[in-house]
Amino acid sequence: MHPPNVILFGETGAGKSSIINLIAGDSIAMISGGASGCTFQYTAFKANIHGRDFMLYDTAGLDEGEEGKVAKQAAIVQLYQLVQALSTQGGVSLLIFCMRGRLKEASQKNWRLFHEVFCRGQVPIVVAITALENEITANEMSDGQISNKLEEWWRNNESAFRGYGMHPQAHACIVSTTGRRNGYADVYNVSQQKMRDVIRDYYRRPSWNVERLEWFTYVVHTIDGQCGKKTRQVTKENGPIIQELREKCGMGDQEALKLAELLNEVK
Repeated sequence: MHPPNVILFGETGAGKSSIINLIAGDSIAMISGGASGCTFQYTAFKANIHGRDFMLYDTAGLDEGEEGKVAKQAAIVQLYQLVQALSTQGGVSLLIFCMRGRLKEASQKNWRLFHEVFCRGQVPIVVAITALENEITANEMSDGQISNKLEEWWRNNESAFRGYGMHPQAHACIVSTTGRRNGYADVYNVSQQKMRDVIRDYYRRPSWNVERLEWFTYVVHTIDGQCGKKTRQVTKENGPIIQELREKCGMGDQEALKLAELLNEVK
């Protein structure tokens, strides 16, 4: 039986690789040291979580654009290729949306594209909010209030998620670094346990085999020709999912059509 597949996605610099290392308890994923992303395509890592093997997939930042090394639409195509490829490798069991800082409008568009359009809302999705070192003070680390203090971020920001129509099955407010001189080692350990528990508790059983989406429809027309002969003509028309790109992801007509053409070529 193939291990459950867990996909981490989000913007450039959201800390996806660091979260994978946190979950695995080892430095197995390369971390970018600069502002530009370094994840060109998805990369798979095996991690044992509470006695069970999982496959964790690191992916390109969805909003790298000109500042990153992967163009935005190329990153989207890579994600679609991944979910399609996993249909023959056990399916998709869990999505982890990785973010840091404030929730932005682009976050909602990426969330809806991957969760609602690509995965048709059939795969559980959780959110991991990282880089929360400043939420913790030395006194709080010593008196056992780490988890409660990290949760303050969610209590203060949950309404923003609901306002954007983003309803994760679970969330994890974490740090993904032990800090200078291991100053955040205790917080790191709490964060590791939280991420592992979320994966164990919320991955889908059985996994979901993502369907191949029909971006276009092909319509056959019969046309009366000369001398009573009939000819057949096939036309390509936009499928309803292109409209979803416009409505759910806020894409303009040309952007949605161009992306659909690229995704339609994925085998």
